Amino acid sequence: MKNFFSLLFLLLFISCSVNQKTNCDYIKDYYPKIYEAELNYNQKSYQEAFDLYSEAFNSCKPKNTLSNYEMDKYAEVSAILGKEEIALDFIQKNINQGMLLRSYLHNPVFADVFKTDRGKKIVSDYEADRSEYLATLDLELRSEIQEMMQNDQMYVEEQEKRNVIFERNTSRLIEIFEEIGYPGNNIIGPFNVDFTNSDITILLMHTPDSIRINYFIPKLKQFVKEGSCDPKTLGVVIDNLHLFNDELQIIGTYENKEHNMISDKDQVNINRLEIGLPTLEMQEKL
Repeated sequence: MKNFFSLLFLLLFISCSVNQKTNCDYIKDYYPKIYEAELNYNQKSYQEAFDLYSEAFNSCKPKNTLSNYEMDKYAEVSAILGKEEIALDFIQKNINQGMLLRSYLHNPVFADVFKTDRGKKIVSDYEADRSEYLATLDLELRSEIQEMMQNDQMYVEEQEKRNVIFERNTSRLIEIFEEIGYPGNNIIGPFNVDFTNSDITILLMHTPDSIRINYFIPKLKQFVKEGSCDPKTLGVVIDNLHLFNDELQIIGTYENKEHNMISDKDQVNINRLEIGLPTLEMQEKL
């Protein structure tokens, strides 16, 4: 009977953990902790950074957000704090999500980690793991998106022809969103797959205003909440819409001084937090 209740408790615990991750809202439960963790990481407050990263990863499935690379930094602080097994766990997780082994081998923080038996095994298994990872990607869709991006840049001085391409790309993006979801690194892989850009941001910036407002922006926010799209992508798509219509940006993703924001910085910060970005003040510290 005692074993039965122990098993029941374990199953309930696992169920709650799974539901917690499933119901995670990356905007509220994940990104705020990630930014605080990165701030502590930059200040070399490694234990505080470790604790904050751990909280975020307990709330939501870990990911590497472009420009933050939180899983990489978690592996680093784990190694610095002598938590070798956690460091190795996240090196392996990162490799399984497309990161290159050499970025860790060249980091002196991991020198002792790779001297362990498990570290040596990660190195020896890397080529097989890399091949297995690449086999999970939709490389056909990756190539298609790259072709769409090339077409997007054609006929720069012939707007009517460009509009035809923009319309075609817009229709295809909607199909991709509805059938597959956001085509991010987890689906088509990161830049290092073929060292060719496959980020769809430029395609989103060339969608018609009405469709962007009524479909793409709400859809992107949903993807951000689910963790499949980075907040910066959504912010750029919103700000680009305002700038294209001779308005001021409301998120502050264009840092060039020529692209001014609305004067109400408090409102800008509210807008940023609502889509998972740090406040302007926090961004300056990161």
